Amino acid sequence: MKKTEVVGLGIIGGSVCASLTAAGYYVAGADRDESALSFALQRGFIREKAENLTDYQTVILAVPVRAAVSVLNAERFRDGALVADVCGVKKTVEEAVYASPRNYRYIGLHPMAGKETSGISSASAHLFRGANLVMTVCPQTQESACREIAEYAKAMGFKRIVTCTAEEHDRKIALTSQLAHIVSNAYVKSPEVDGCEGLSLIHISEPTRH
Repeated sequence: MKKTEVVGLGIIGGSVCASLTAAGYYVAGADRDESALSFALQRGFIREKAENLTDYQTVILAVPVRAAVSVLNAERFRDGALVADVCGVKKTVEEAVYASPRNYRYIGLHPMAGKETSGISSASAHLFRGANLVMTVCPQTQESACREIAEYAKAMGFKRIVTCTAEEHDRKIALTSQLAHIVSNAYVKSPEVDGCEGLSLIHISEPTRH
């Protein structure tokens, strides 16, 4: 049976595990947080705790960009393995992969899904149902990797795969997601929010002071 490892068991990684396991895939998990691993095992999101990356035909990195690059540069993968990351920034990871020869097939992914909460306890087998999956490609991307990701995407419940370059992804996500997050975060933390009740079309909660 084809075996998949997911590195990083937060809301996205945990949901990848849960949805693939529900679809009949053999999924193992890896995380520095033993409590996240225990939760995933108890809930049946994963079949086992992963030990060696070389044991798996597919590896999905659901960790922050720097951690993903570190794993890609420091660890060994099975020859011909499909290796993907689900980071919100794609160009940095892609450049790290192709900076030197690799024995695996790489593909960059970004699930357009999430919640207002985080962590493995927020993961769900249904998180990606009806969502879009961005797949970044470049001249080095292998067609077999794209085909296999399409199978995984269907199993996880994604409605559509959007294909673009890493540069295009980062440029558009910066505008549609990251900029909006920065603005909204700055808005709710601004001292100018005090006293604005009744002067806005939305309800303004009392900002948290740190």
